[in-house]
Amino acid sequence: MARARGENKDRSLVHEEWIARRYGGHRTSNSGASDLDPGDVRCPNDLFECKTTGFPGHPSTAPLLHVFTKVADEAYAAGLEPAVALQYFDPDNFLANDEGWVNLVVRTVEYDLAHG
Repeated sequence: MARARGENKDRSLVHEEWIARRYGGHRTSNSGASDLDPGDVRCPNDLFECKTTGFPGHPSTAPLLHVFTKVADEAYAAGLEPAVALQYFDPDNFLANDEGWVNLVVRTVEYDLAHG
């Protein structure tokens, strides 16, 4: 059965509020849809764009979640914290380093908050 658009928006709002509470921020007006108030959650040092997939009865099948879960299983077994390093070649991107790569790291929110 297809999910109603309102239910998707409700899940997004709950996710944004969850992030805002944990990072001491607030949801932006229009949840990122405004040029005057960009992003979904504004915090003292961070601007978040929030994305949510899956819902009860229909778990997410996102490829990044699959990779992170595998890394977490291996990391926890070794007494380490999981992280996924992503690298995108885009030399015209303002985030690119001198070699043209944009480098990102993905960790859990719980790790981020504990080691802020």
